[in-house]
Amino acid sequence: KICLSLVLSTQGRSLALWAELKRRNVFRVGIAYLAAVWLLLQVADIVIPILDAPDWLLRALFFSALLGFPLALMLAWFYELTPQGIKAASDVGPAAPVRFTDRKQDFAIIGLLVIAVGFLLVRPSTDENVAPPNSVAVLPLQNLSPDAEDAYFATGLHDEILSQLAKLSNLSVISRTSVLRYAGSDLSIPEIARELNVSSIMEGTVRYADDRVRITTQLIDAERDQQLWSETYEREFADIFEIESDIAMNIANALRAEFSPEEAARISVRPTQNSTAYELYLSGKDYFNRLDDRQFTALAVQQLQRAIDEDPAFGLAWAELARARLRMIQFDLGQDDEQLAMARQAVDNALALAPDAGEPYLALGWYHYVGEQNFQTALQALAVAEERMPGNSEVYLTRTYVQRRSGDWAGELVSIERALELDPHNVNLIQTSFGTYRRIQDYEKAEAQLDRMLQLAPDHARYRRAKALLALARDGDFEPLKAAAASPEPLPDRESLGWEAALYERDYDLALRYLDAWELETPELESRPWERRSMYGVTHALADRADLARSEFDTARAQIEEALAATPDDAELHIDLGEARAWLGEADAAVRSAYRAIDLARESGDAIDLNGIRGNAITRVLGPAGATEAIIEQLDEYLQWGPWSIEGLLPDPRLDRVRGDSRFQELVERLRRQ
Repeated sequence: KICLSLVLSTQGRSLALWAELKRRNVFRVGIAYLAAVWLLLQVADIVIPILDAPDWLLRALFFSALLGFPLALMLAWFYELTPQGIKAASDVGPAAPVRFTDRKQDFAIIGLLVIAVGFLLVRPSTDENVAPPNSVAVLPLQNLSPDAEDAYFATGLHDEILSQLAKLSNLSVISRTSVLRYAGSDLSIPEIARELNVSSIMEGTVRYADDRVRITTQLIDAERDQQLWSETYEREFADIFEIESDIAMNIANALRAEFSPEEAARISVRPTQNSTAYELYLSGKDYFNRLDDRQFTALAVQQLQRAIDEDPAFGLAWAELARARLRMIQFDLGQDDEQLAMARQAVDNALALAPDAGEPYLALGWYHYVGEQNFQTALQALAVAEERMPGNSEVYLTRTYVQRRSGDWAGELVSIERALELDPHNVNLIQTSFGTYRRIQDYEKAEAQLDRMLQLAPDHARYRRAKALLALARDGDFEPLKAAAASPEPLPDRESLGWEAALYERDYDLALRYLDAWELETPELESRPWERRSMYGVTHALADRADLARSEFDTARAQIEEALAATPDDAELHIDLGEARAWLGEADAAVRSAYRAIDLARESGDAIDLNGIRGNAITRVLGPAGATEAIIEQLDEYLQWGPWSIEGLLPDPRLDRVRGDSRFQELVERLRRQ
């Protein structure tokens, strides 16, 4: 009874307190206060940037309002608003009529809520891609030089300003490839900023003549379309480094981007005392950045070597020369061994001459990746480059390539997305990200990137080809590939793609017609003549033309074995041999060839090559050999990292020999449930 009495007593007091809080309008005052404060902060958020007031003012308003909230509740408790004015609560009896003031407070609260709702409806909706406050795009500088041959100087100066800004960690700088498309654009500054998702734009002009430069620059707040900073420089060419550093520092200061003493020191370093060497360096970089013709790489090597001849202590020129020579190897422009040795020497010189710069470590990362395929060492070098050039998209793109080859798919995704933030309109980056998303089987994002590529380059046949192949790999839908191969529009590898679509459709006569057209157009394949013989053999075998198939595969096997004698560790050759053996009825030997190819690819340490070899082993060797157990062992791991899904692989007729096996069917059902 005592406990029950205490409970009832406590409940009674709580109800009495609740009733008293309502009678004294504490709840109404609290709601009205919060609504008024919210509205005030929303208005301040708009007005403060317009007035160019300091950023801390909005925070001060918020904390002041927060401190005022308990004070408002206390005032509501001790005082009441009556028709006769404000009175102490103790002077207003419990039975005093307060309905009139209650209604006034209710109307006030409703009014505030109506204003708040109206504000939300009228205020422009916040864009999902809100531009970072310290983000900037430097548009290509307008070239006013009287000599057309000096156009490279404006391009090179633009690139160097971007390089300087990329050294500041608190700035987000759009890379050159994405801003080049706005040269001479009719779009307004706010429109360009929205497309690039930046808060500010820098534009300017440059005139170079008689060893003097005149550079005008202005930094514009894109949202308000107002000038933040401007400067005109008229100097001797020898002062160009100070101009570049001054522009970078002024942009950072105008955007209130803090930078460390180390970053300021990197920007202020004068890379060479030789003006001629610097001109040649700018020319070499201009050629290096032009990927529309591979021969420009050779011109880049030539100009950078001339820069070094002028100033052998020019560390950044050595770093750029190293990358240019490594690109010569990538483009297969000849003398690989000689180029690799000279690239190594160039990297060593760059590291010795510019040990505190980021560019030599980017070159070192390239060397370990391209020259040695030493992926972990390459990543270590790129980590230093990133620390010193945190806004350089090339660092993240290179790291993407390295992580892809090392099998770090999660890291690859982070790197390519960071690169795209800095260079959103770079078609090469978008294409690379397409491969990343396809490999992790995020087909929706992969297709979105393909659509972006087609938007930027609608006439590019390679992207239309990729879109058709994506449908095949994702869904087993061969119709887009079939339509693309039959279209009169240009299409790379039309005959081989048409052959693959015809195989999926099981129209083997059409597949043969594509092969015949290919053979007529290209009678001899330069390096692997057995590939087409094998394709004929596969087509004849699937069409139940055993004698024709055997003849083709006998020819192909002889050619493959001859090639293997010269290069016994070529994993692709073992796949080719395994395919011939499988269709010739030598199942055990075919399986051994497939596993030998997989082992060789694994030993290389290249995850992309391993995945490709494993996929070819499944469809081209193990399927025709009817090796269900081997397929089960390999297929599970292969499908973990695309680009093919189980739905894409299933329609392939080369898997017909294992399709009815219950073990294979169980695997398929399990993979579908994942």
